Amino acid sequence: MGSRNRERRAEAVQSTNDSSALSKSSLAARGYVHDAFAALLVPGTARRAPLIHRGYYVRARAVRHCVRAFVEQTCAAPGTPRSQILSLGAGSDSLYFRLKTAGRLAGAAVWEVDFPDVAERKAQRIRDTPDLCALTGPFQSGDPGSTLCFESSDYRILGLDLRQLQQLDQALAAAGLDGAAPTLLLAEAVLTYLEPDDAAALISWAAQRFSNAIFVVYEQMRPQDAFGEFMQQHFRHLNSPLHGLDRFPDAEAQQQRFLQAGWTACRAMDLNEFYRCFLPAEERRRMENLEPFDEFEEWHLKCAHYFILAASRGDSLSQTLVFPPSETFPRIDPASPSGVFPANVVTGDTQGLGLKRYGHASVLLSPGVILSAGGFGEQEGRHCRVSKFHMLLRYSDFEWKGNQIGSWGTEAQWDGRLYHTMTRLSDTQVLVLGGRLSPVTPALGILQLSYENEDNSAEDPNVTVTKFCPEDSTFSRWRHSTTEVSCENQKYLFVYGGRSVTEPVLSDWHFLHVGKMTWVTIPVEGEGPEGRHSHSACSWQGGALIAGGLGASEEPLSSVFFLKPITSGFLWESIAIQPPITPRPIGLYRAVKGTPIPVPPPELLLSVAALELRSVDLQSAKNNQEHHTQEMGLQRLIVRRSQSFTIQLHFNRPFHSKNDSITFVAETGPAPKELLGTQATFLLTQARQGNGWSASDFTVHANSLYVSLFTPPSAVIGPYSLKMEISQGPSHSTTHPLGTFILLFNPWSAEDDVYLPSETLLQEYIMMDYGFVYKGHERFITPWPWNYGQTFLFFSLFFRDFPGKFEEDIIDICFEILNKSLYFLKNPSKDYSQRNDVVYICRVVSAMINSNDDSGVLQGNWGEDYSRGVSPLEWTGSVAILRQWAARGGQPVKYGQCWVFAAVMCTVMRCLGVPTRVVSNFRSAHNSDANLTIDTYYDQHAEMLPTQKRDKIWNFHVWNECWMIRKDLPPGYNGWQVLDPTPQQTSSGLFRCGPASVKAIREGEIHLPYDTPFVYAEVNADEVVWLLKDGQAQEILAHNTSSIGKEISTKMVGSDQRENITSSYKYPEGSPEERSVFMKASQKMLGVRRTSSPFLDLLGSGGAVGQPAQLQLHLTRKPEWGQDLLLKLHARRVADRAHPQGPIHLVVDFCAQTLLHNGGTRKPLWRQKVHLTLDFGEDIQWPLSLPYNNYRNKLTDEKLIRVSGIAKVEETGRSMLVLKDISLEPPHLSIEVSERAEVGKALRVHISLTNTLSVPLSHCTMVLEGSGLVSGQISNDLGTLVAGHTIKIQVDLYPIKAGPRQLQVLVSSNEIKEIKGYKDIFVAAARAP
Repeated sequence: MGSRNRERRAEAVQSTNDSSALSKSSLAARGYVHDAFAALLVPGTARRAPLIHRGYYVRARAVRHCVRAFVEQTCAAPGTPRSQILSLGAGSDSLYFRLKTAGRLAGAAVWEVDFPDVAERKAQRIRDTPDLCALTGPFQSGDPGSTLCFESSDYRILGLDLRQLQQLDQALAAAGLDGAAPTLLLAEAVLTYLEPDDAAALISWAAQRFSNAIFVVYEQMRPQDAFGEFMQQHFRHLNSPLHGLDRFPDAEAQQQRFLQAGWTACRAMDLNEFYRCFLPAEERRRMENLEPFDEFEEWHLKCAHYFILAASRGDSLSQTLVFPPSETFPRIDPASPSGVFPANVVTGDTQGLGLKRYGHASVLLSPGVILSAGGFGEQEGRHCRVSKFHMLLRYSDFEWKGNQIGSWGTEAQWDGRLYHTMTRLSDTQVLVLGGRLSPVTPALGILQLSYENEDNSAEDPNVTVTKFCPEDSTFSRWRHSTTEVSCENQKYLFVYGGRSVTEPVLSDWHFLHVGKMTWVTIPVEGEGPEGRHSHSACSWQGGALIAGGLGASEEPLSSVFFLKPITSGFLWESIAIQPPITPRPIGLYRAVKGTPIPVPPPELLLSVAALELRSVDLQSAKNNQEHHTQEMGLQRLIVRRSQSFTIQLHFNRPFHSKNDSITFVAETGPAPKELLGTQATFLLTQARQGNGWSASDFTVHANSLYVSLFTPPSAVIGPYSLKMEISQGPSHSTTHPLGTFILLFNPWSAEDDVYLPSETLLQEYIMMDYGFVYKGHERFITPWPWNYGQTFLFFSLFFRDFPGKFEEDIIDICFEILNKSLYFLKNPSKDYSQRNDVVYICRVVSAMINSNDDSGVLQGNWGEDYSRGVSPLEWTGSVAILRQWAARGGQPVKYGQCWVFAAVMCTVMRCLGVPTRVVSNFRSAHNSDANLTIDTYYDQHAEMLPTQKRDKIWNFHVWNECWMIRKDLPPGYNGWQVLDPTPQQTSSGLFRCGPASVKAIREGEIHLPYDTPFVYAEVNADEVVWLLKDGQAQEILAHNTSSIGKEISTKMVGSDQRENITSSYKYPEGSPEERSVFMKASQKMLGVRRTSSPFLDLLGSGGAVGQPAQLQLHLTRKPEWGQDLLLKLHARRVADRAHPQGPIHLVVDFCAQTLLHNGGTRKPLWRQKVHLTLDFGEDIQWPLSLPYNNYRNKLTDEKLIRVSGIAKVEETGRSMLVLKDISLEPPHLSIEVSERAEVGKALRVHISLTNTLSVPLSHCTMVLEGSGLVSGQISNDLGTLVAGHTIKIQVDLYPIKAGPRQLQVLVSSNEIKEIKGYKDIFVAAARAP
C-alpha cells in the first residue's frame, strides 16, 4: 500500500474513534452505563438507536469487567509494584477519569496511545475542561513535536503510530512504563484496523516487552456468513477495512494467534457468551428495560460477530483472573440431516419483488395459492410497513406467478402490522391475529381476509379486509404463534406466547373456536413451557408442537413441548430431541410437516450491471419551498435542520436495495470530522430511526431513486458538500459528489433551539425583510423604515430576461461574517463544531457586526465628521452595507451607529434562521461603573455640562432580541434574549453584548449570563441631576427613579404600528414589584461595596426636598425646521415646608443647547434670564422665543434641542430645574403608486417633496431601496430645492418578488440629512403568458 493510501486509511480509522466516542456519549446519556465524563470528552452529541446502544453496552461491560478484575487483583496488596494500564488506540475513552473518580488508581497509573492528532485533541480537551483537570491534578503538556501530549502523576497521553514499534517502545520507556510491573494492555477494535503483519508484530512486541501482563482485545470475527459480509462491507464504506479476519475468523483462531505469539494462556468468547455468563441477571434485566426494543435477530447476530479476549503472560497474572471458569455456555452443533428436502426457487425477479419483506406472515390457501401480508420491506420503491398483499399462484409444477395487490372494497384497510399470525379458515378466508405497528404500539383488532379470484388469474385477484372482534377479545401481542388444534371433534385456534407492550415475554395461551369465532376455556394439564416469543409452532396429531424461541432473559431456547389432546382437554408434554435442536436467534426456524428445522434465508444472486450515477437533482425549488427558504432563491438548495428534504438520483438502471448499497457523506468546515459534528456518514436505510443524520423513505421510479435526507436538530449550520458512495459487493465501490447545500436553524421545528410556535410570528421575525427602527426621543418617536433584505439576491441588470440569475447572496455574506471572526481565525475546526449552538452564533455575530476587535462589518462613528464614509443617517437598509463589506474583502464599512448595527444584525440572524426583532430603548443608560446611577450636571446658568465619566444617557439606544431556548440557564428563561452589537463595552474580551434573557432582566436575575447586569442598568438605572458651582456639587436638582428605560419599542406584528414592550423588561415604575426587583439587583451588583460616585453622602442626605413652585415649559406651536421656536414657561406657587407663606422671587436662567444622540450637548446657542414674583393662587405664563438664526447650522442630524431652566429661589437659596426637549420635524415626503404592482412589469412611482424651510435645500440626492422591488439601490441627484418649491419625480420599478413589499425613499441635502418616507406595496405574481 502506498504512503498516501496508508495516510488516508489512518485518517479513516481516526474517524471511527469520533463515531465511537459519540456512541459512548449517547450510551451514557440514556443510562446504559454510568459515565459522567464521556460527554466532556466529546464536543457534540448524537442520539443512537437502541440496537447501537445495546452493542456498545455489552462492549463497555466486557472491557470494564476485565479492567476491574485486573485493578482489584493488582492494587489490593500493599507494597506491591505500581500496576499499569496501557490503552492502545484509546481515542476519546474516559477510562482514566472513571477509575480516578472510583478511587481505583491509588496504586496504578494509565498510559494512552493513539494517533498524534487524536491524542493532542484529547489532551487539549482535558486542558480546556476544569472538571477534568481537577481529577488529573497538576499536569504538563509536551513540547512541540514531542510524542508526549499530556502528563500528570498517574496519567500520560502519547501521540504515536502503533505501526512504528521502535518509536513506540522508546516513547513508552521515556514516559515511565515499566516492563516488569503488572500491566494490563487494552485494544478495543484496534488490531483489526492494522495490516495482519503489523498486528502480529504488535502482539509479539507486547509479549516480549512485558513479563507480567494481561492483553485484553475486543474485535470482530466470523466474516464468512451474510452478517459478516455486511459488516465488512460497512467498514469498507468508511475506508477502514477490517484486516486479518480471513486468517483468524473465530474465537479459537484468535486464541491460537496469541498463544503462538508468546502469550502463555488465552481465552476468547463471543459477546453472547459474555452477556449470559458474566453479567448478573438483574443487570441484564435493567438494561433490557431501558428502551423499547424488538430487534432481537440483529442483537444476537451482532453479539455473535464480536469477541472479547484475555491473554496472559507471567506467573502472577492469568487470564483466569479475568475470565474465571464458569458454567459452560450452551453450544450445540446443528444435527446432521437425516434426509434431504428437495427445494426449487419458484419466484423470479418480477414475482418475488413483493416478498422483499420481513416480519410478515404467509399462508397456504390451497395447493396452488400462497397469500402473504404485512411486514416491513419494499413497496413501490420505498422501504416501509407494507400495505399491499402478495399473491403467488401456481400454473404448473414448475411455473408460478406473483402479484402485489391492495385491499379491495369500502371496509377496513390493512393497517401495516408486523409479527402477526395468519391462519387459513378456508380456501378463500384467512384470520389475522396480533402483530404490532411499532415496539410500543400493538396492532389492535382481529382481521379477516377474504380472497376472490374466479378465473385463478394472477392479474386481477381481490382481497377484502374485515375487522373481526370475537366476544371478550382483548388480544394484544406479537411474535406469538397460532396453531390449529382439535378437541372433541371441534376445531380451535391455539394462540400461545409472544410479547406485548407491558410484558417482554408471555407464557399464557388462548383457544378460539373456529366455527363460533369466540374465545373459549379448555382445560390444560401438566407444567407448561416457560414463556417465550418468536418460537416455531405447528399442528401435530391434533395438538400443537412448540419449539425454540426466546425466553424471558432473551436467551435462545432449545426446548420442545407438545400440547397433546386428551379426553378432558389437553396435556403439556416435554419432548426430548436427540440430538437436541440448536438454540438460535429467532427468525431461523420454520416448520415443515410438523418438524422444526433450521432454514437459511433465501438469497437470489443476480448478475447485474454496476450501478452508475447519471445525474442528480437536488430539487431545490421544491425543497426550498417546503423549508421556507424560497425567498432566498430557487436555484440552489437551502434547507433547515430537523426537517427532511428529497433529492433525485438518476442511474443507469433501477436501484436494487438487496444488492446495491449507498452511503451518504455530508461535510462542512475546513477539516470535517464526525466527532466535531462537521461530518456525517449515513447509510440509505428502510426507515429513519432517531434524530440523527439519515437517508430513508426512498422511492424507485424506473432508473430514478428519490431519497429523503434528514438533518438532526443539533446539526452545525452552514454550507455543506454532499457526496455518495455506491457499493456492490466487497470489491466494487465508487464515490460521486452530489452537490452542495446550505443548512440553517429551523424555527418551524419543535426540536430546534430556535423553535417559535406561531406562524404569524415566524412570518414577522423570519420572513419579513423590511420593517422599522424607532428613533428620536421618548416624546417624539419616529419610525425609521429599514430594508433588512435577508432574502436578497443580487440580480443582473438583465433580470427580466434571465429570471433568477444572481451573483452573491446575503446568505453567503452571513457565513463569510462567521468565517472572519477571531474564533474562526484562531481555531477553524473548533469554531465550526460550535455552530450548532445558537447562543454561540449570537455571540459571534454580536462581536462581528462592529469592528472594534476584528474585521467586523461596521465602523462606529458618534462624531460629526463622516467625510471618509457614509453618515449613519443615510443608510436605508442592510443590503448595501453587507455587499460593500463583502466586496472590499471584509474591510469595515463606514459608518454606523446603534440603529445601523442592530438592523444589520437583524438581517444576519433572520437569514441564519433565528427569529429576531429590533428594539429601541428611549433614555437608555450606559452605566459603565455598574452602580445603577447616572449623574448629570448643570451649572447655575442652566448649561448642561460635559463629564469625564463614561456614564451617559442616550436619547435612544437600539439593540436586538433573538428568540431561543436557553439550555445554559435554569428553567423559565427561554424566549426573547437581548443581543447588542453596538460596541459599548467588552464581554469576555470582545465588544459584544448578550444574549441576556429578557425575563431575567425583568426579575433582576442579573447573575445569569450573558451581560445581564449591563442591560438591566440600561433600562433601570436611576438618574441624579446635580447643580455644580466651581466644580463642586452644590445640591441635587432631581433624583429620577423612572426617567430611564422609557417607551421600549418594536414593530408590531403584522402592522406598521409601534408596539410598547416596556412591561416585558420591568414592572410598572414605582410599583412594589419594581422597587423590590431594583433592590435585589442593586444588592447583587454592588454587594457590600460603596458606589464610586463622589457625591454619595450628599445623595444620601436627602437630596431634593419640596419646592415652593412648580415650573413647566410648553411649545405654543408645532416645531418645524426653519421656523422660530415659541415656548411658554408656566409657573405656579405651591406650599412647602421651607417657605410656607408669602410670595417668592425667582431668577430663572434659560439655556438652549444642541442635544446629541449620546445624551450630551453642544455649547449654548441661546440664553435668556427672567425675573418672576409668585404668590399663592397665582399662575404666570411667560413667553419665550428661540429664533431660527440661533440654531441654524448648529444642530446635528438628529435635529434635537434641549431648553433648560435653572430657577433660584431668593428666599431659600435653593434651585429648581425645568427641561424641555424639542424635536424639529423635516419637510414631508410623499410617495404614491398609481397602478397594480406585478412581478416583472413596470411600476411607476410618484415622489414629491416640498421645501417648507425659509432657505434652499442644496445638493439634494435621492436613494430608493426595497427588497423585492429594487435590485440594490437607485440613486438620483436632484440639485437644489428652492424654499417654498416642490419637486416631483417619477421612477419606473420592475418588481422582482411577489408578496408584501416596502419601498423606502431617502432624500438628503446639506441642510437636512434625513428626509425619509416609505410606501407599502403588494406585488402580485407574474401572470401566465
